[in-house]
Amino acid sequence: MNYHLRSNRRRAVPRTGKLLFGFVIIAVLLLGGNYVTNGMVAEVVRVPAASVLGTHGVFVEQFERIAHVFSAKATLQREREALKGRVQELEIYALNNIVLSAENAELRRLLGTNGTTLNNGILARVISYAGIVPYGVVLISLESPVAVSSGAHVYGPNDTFIGTVISVRDTTATVQLVSAPTQETTAFIGATDRLTQVTLRGSGSGNMVARVARDADIRVGDPVTLVGENGPLIGFVGTIETKPSDAFQQVRVRTPFNISTVRFVRVQ
Repeated sequence: MNYHLRSNRRRAVPRTGKLLFGFVIIAVLLLGGNYVTNGMVAEVVRVPAASVLGTHGVFVEQFERIAHVFSAKATLQREREALKGRVQELEIYALNNIVLSAENAELRRLLGTNGTTLNNGILARVISYAGIVPYGVVLISLESPVAVSSGAHVYGPNDTFIGTVISVRDTTATVQLVSAPTQETTAFIGATDRLTQVTLRGSGSGNMVARVARDADIRVGDPVTLVGENGPLIGFVGTIETKPSDAFQQVRVRTPFNISTVRFVRVQ
């Protein structure tokens, strides 16, 4: 017959129970000691606890301060980027204003609105300049279909005659400049009391030449105008060349502006 022997091993007490039991013992001892010492135990425990809680409060405060600094920095960065974008917009706006102001001044000179009556004609924008094949020809845009025919005169700033329309297509027209090579134009040189009629021959880039008798009273700076009633200005006398053996003097004439910088013209 088998008999079960009684084990001497004690049943293990759960760890949670041990902790709870220990906590109860410590609490009882603290309460009892505090009662016996008239509250001295509570006073001793309060100081370290306050220190720990105070340290926690300082840590929380520092963390919040650092978070605030990072948040403020991010906000400043966004504002800086926004300001940079705004500055770029204002720079572009300012440049546009400069361009528009220049165009406005050019159009006023072209239309004669600086103290004179408004001239008749059609405004056109220059879209290609002399120097491009064929040399001495510019292409202008009429913006909209208008009745412009070959032979119409084309004027630059301050009613300066610069050429003649030689062909028209839809909303564009081709203009042959008065300074185009081989182009000949009848003009007057000089003041009212000493006018000399000449034939100007273009030499390109706003330059023209004329051969005039040596005894003709022509001076540097004299105006050169198109023949006809109230003939418009063509240019001014730049230089005069004479040779002892030549019965003629060569007069060089130039337009009063750089033709390659003209952006608008008037067709009439």
